[in-house]
Amino acid sequence: MTLKADMITDLDEFFNTDEFADAAIYTPAYVAPAVAAPVTINVLFNKEYDAMSNVGGFRYWCIAKTTDVLSAKPNETMVINSVTYKIKSPPHHTGDGTSEIELSID
Repeated sequence: MTLKADMITDLDEFFNTDEFADAAIYTPAYVAPAVAAPVTINVLFNKEYDAMSNVGGFRYWCIAKTTDVLSAKPNETMVINSVTYKIKSPPHHTGDGTSEIELSID
């Protein structure tokens, strides 16, 4: 088995909150015909100072299982560690079973 196949098989280990992950409450904005209910997913949350931007500040993003965020859209929210973040752009699906999501605090 290749490393990539191993990683896809072992995604549950990476997204285990006892190991690396944080629980996130993901709230889809709308699913026809009604507002969707929040769901708890596990994510790998990241925060880094963005010295390259003109105003400085932090860059926030998370990595989630693609199956958990397949239809995530901008302006939907995630609450991670009691902080509410908005999804900035559609998830970037990496092809290895995970997706990277840019977040912002508004």
